[in-house]
Amino acid sequence: MNIPQPKQRFISRLGIPLVILIITAAILVYASWESIKGAKEVETITVVMRSVETDTPQDSTAQESSIVQAPGWVEAEPYSVYVGALTEGIVESVLVLEGDTVTKGQPVATLISEDNELVLKTAIANEQLWEGKVRAAQTKMEELADEYTRKKPLVESGSLAEGPVERLRLRLLTEEANVAIARASLHDATVAKETAQLAFDRCTIVSPMDGIVIERLVSPGSVLRFGNDEHSSHVAHMYDPTKLQVRADVPLADASQVDVGHPAQIIVDVLPNTTFDGEVLRFVHRADQQKNTIEAKVKILNPSPLLKPDMLARVKILQPERDVNNKGTWTEQHVFIPKDLINDFEIPTVWIVENANKGLGQAKKRTLTLGDKEFDGWVEVLSGLSTGDRIITNVTNLVDGDSVQIIGGQQ
Repeated sequence: MNIPQPKQRFISRLGIPLVILIITAAILVYASWESIKGAKEVETITVVMRSVETDTPQDSTAQESSIVQAPGWVEAEPYSVYVGALTEGIVESVLVLEGDTVTKGQPVATLISEDNELVLKTAIANEQLWEGKVRAAQTKMEELADEYTRKKPLVESGSLAEGPVERLRLRLLTEEANVAIARASLHDATVAKETAQLAFDRCTIVSPMDGIVIERLVSPGSVLRFGNDEHSSHVAHMYDPTKLQVRADVPLADASQVDVGHPAQIIVDVLPNTTFDGEVLRFVHRADQQKNTIEAKVKILNPSPLLKPDMLARVKILQPERDVNNKGTWTEQHVFIPKDLINDFEIPTVWIVENANKGLGQAKKRTLTLGDKEFDGWVEVLSGLSTGDRIITNVTNLVDGDSVQIIGGQQ
């Protein structure tokens, strides 16, 4: 039996895969066209920042430009707090863990307190004993005083012999002394009871503040004692999350431009898209010779609950806010570029490299606003450029968006 062969369909077998291959190749060529056509080689020079004395703010708000940027890390302001035991002993239980929120007076740990409880019970009993002795001596003194008061007029009238009454008076003086001694002993017993009560109460270690536990320093069975070890009597390490600051390392070369009260902007790595307002609180009066920096404490004015001590941060210290009507001068950081790179001073423009990565980037044309200050052939730029921008020095047939490769100059 002859079975007819199916018709060969060249369009479905070869045509469709070929079309798919052509479309894929076109997409790849389009996507990699910038790499295929090649990047133009350019030389660049990086803008510089220079300190300028000015008496006119650059904008109406008078919030001035950055003075210095400094790395640092978050810490408690003004400092963190250790929860310490006020009596020696062995830890019975720990009532908080790292990250717990506690309030002032809240118990955080307890010590074994049976011996303190026995001492307290003994002191209470001793106080009660002396209270009874004082009452007995007081009663006896009052009886003698009453008897002496009634018999003394009889001696004066001659109805009673003077000797027994005089001996009664001496016994009254003796009893008054006994009452005073008993009251003094009662006072000592009361102080001893209060001391024992304090020692017993201190077996419950409480938080001295509202805050969050950074670190737990003991476990049940730990021995707390007063000694040479810094943390021998500490139970926990705490901080107030509403009071945070950044410990920033300010370069010594820029430290003279920064003062207490200067505003700041703070970026923490955990929230890279959030800028926190800050203020310079104080300086540590000792420079770090190895890092060539001095430490500044910058308060975070609006801390987030997500911020934690020891998080890395970057601080931009700004010029203080100035009233535009205020007279006087202050220092700002302005951009300067070589004057000979500007051809038309009526509409000054330059070409820069944007999105530079490993020497590759895109050419972009920038329009500038120039200032009136010049230093050694460098001219002031008020707007259009910022710190780190790279200006192309050999502009030849560039089109906005061209791929460029930096081959020389200051990269």
